[in-house]
Amino acid sequence: MIIVFVIENYNSKSDGTIFSARRFADGLRERGHTVRIVSVGVEGPDMYNLKVKYMPIISAVAKKQGQAFMKFDKKVMEQALSGADVVHCYLPWKMAHQTERLARKMGVACTGAFHCHPDNITYNIKMSRLGFVTEFIFLKFRFFFNKLDNVHCPSPFIEKTLKERGYRSKMYVISNGITSNFVPLVRPPEQALVPIENREVFNVLMIGRLSPEKGQAVLIKAIALSKYRDKIQLYLAGKGPCRKNLEKLGKALPRPPVIEFLDQDKLINWIYSCDLYVHTAEVDIEGISCIEAFTCGRVPVLANSKKSAASQFALTEHSRFPAGNPRALAEKIDYWIEHPWERHDYEQKYANAGKFYKLDYSLDKFEYMLNEARVDMATWQMTKDKNYRHIVKRANRVPTLPKIIGLPVYYLIVVPGVFLMNKLLFGLKIKNMKYLRDVKRKNGAAVTICNHVHEMDPTMCGLAIFPFKPIFTSLPENFKSKYGPFVSFFVDILGTVPIPQTPGESRVFFYLMERRMRYGKVVHFYPEEGRIVRYNKKLMKFQAGPFFLSVKADMPIVPMRIVYREPDGIFKLLKRKKPLMTLIFGEPLYPERDEDDKNAANSLKDRAFQAMEKIAADAAAIKE
Repeated sequence: MIIVFVIENYNSKSDGTIFSARRFADGLRERGHTVRIVSVGVEGPDMYNLKVKYMPIISAVAKKQGQAFMKFDKKVMEQALSGADVVHCYLPWKMAHQTERLARKMGVACTGAFHCHPDNITYNIKMSRLGFVTEFIFLKFRFFFNKLDNVHCPSPFIEKTLKERGYRSKMYVISNGITSNFVPLVRPPEQALVPIENREVFNVLMIGRLSPEKGQAVLIKAIALSKYRDKIQLYLAGKGPCRKNLEKLGKALPRPPVIEFLDQDKLINWIYSCDLYVHTAEVDIEGISCIEAFTCGRVPVLANSKKSAASQFALTEHSRFPAGNPRALAEKIDYWIEHPWERHDYEQKYANAGKFYKLDYSLDKFEYMLNEARVDMATWQMTKDKNYRHIVKRANRVPTLPKIIGLPVYYLIVVPGVFLMNKLLFGLKIKNMKYLRDVKRKNGAAVTICNHVHEMDPTMCGLAIFPFKPIFTSLPENFKSKYGPFVSFFVDILGTVPIPQTPGESRVFFYLMERRMRYGKVVHFYPEEGRIVRYNKKLMKFQAGPFFLSVKADMPIVPMRIVYREPDGIFKLLKRKKPLMTLIFGEPLYPERDEDDKNAANSLKDRAFQAMEKIAADAAAIKE
């Protein structure tokens, strides 16, 4: 592949995002890919230099943080994107918006990465306590990321944060990864288990940019409160705007902190020489420096902050403290000092945990994301083809009736009407609706499936899914039904999309359905092969489509089954011969993440079949 990285300040020596970009670029080149870099102040092969963009006040603040913004140059960007397969934007500034528009016009896939937490900005402009400012920045960022189908999230924490705020892209949790230079060095017992009484010094390390949100001041205050303050030597690896303040604060310690910006080899030596690693950052997208430390076999003590991913690495509560609380941190430091045996045991446990963050593993997942982006771009271009217009039109819900008319008709006329109809004709009962509601609250969307036993059961499923308005799937001929225009109108007003009949239609269909699910839609399928068999008590073989969509969208399947009961009440008095119907929800089924898409879909299909059989068996057992 030809991959273009768009990233400000590629020559920076102190930015974790830049380090990650360089590692990924080098790793991808070693795998045979061509990686082009678009940045400021770069030169050489596959380097595309842009001018610095100046903005009053904003540029001055950014410069203090070692940051700069790029000025979009269409000619340079066209050269960089020419012949490229995918462009990856690291930061969501205006430059990224312009790049995405140009890439789409040129048919180049565009992906993004969420490396800048809004609180990284608010902490440095002294607005960290103004939550509405943070939320406004999240909203501004969302305008960019929601244009993309594929986004790199460095941690599950940031994936969850974005989904909670309405970000709708496919999110790939991919660690920024650590190089093979970071390997465990677990010290022998005679060195690690020396009691504090017999030690001259106990070394504590923190790695990170010297900026307000990283909280190094909390660590200095904690050491001042420690019972062993006279023996603790603090090392701070990094540089940034807070250095002078930290040096001033550290003078009060018996052993003033050593503060230095290091190259990788020296940094690794510092990690090996330390006895404990502390990470006080209140804002952290992933905490890569923390990963580097515990991969080398050092026990971490991590700030438990709602705005940081680092606390997820804690293997024990002794490795976690309330963010911003120096007294609580001092107690954790003292605990590890006083329990050298336990510290030695956990050094090995943390070193083992570090193997899951190796760069090669991250590159595998990153390559997968880029390939998915290429496929998505090609499919998006197919949606412009008139041969797929009928699917695109209905999948995007531009029905025969305008939406402004269709929605009121659906909620005010169709739903009450079919409710009465199903009660009078079939004595319909619906059970366990809580399963779908819980899934919607937790996941935002779902695929629902049901056995197809009557021409009216789509109305039953619509009532069961209410108040959510699902997307139904139906055979194309139902849009011109032999039962007349009323049925065709009804199929349309339900919000129905034709089931694809060709490979091309399938590709467009699943792409659009996946997008709709990311925006919170429930998509309903009848998975059985063959035609309707009225009042059929047996399930027919399932097709793979619904389960493939569930896997691709990473959303659960919620099974439903229509079962029958003997006429009772007024139906018995009227001597009804046909059985009444009960629609029962089953527990949601989640796709297996450890399998490839095909195997995961087949496994989910088998589990769904068994779940629907169980619904019927349980219902029969209750009757008996």
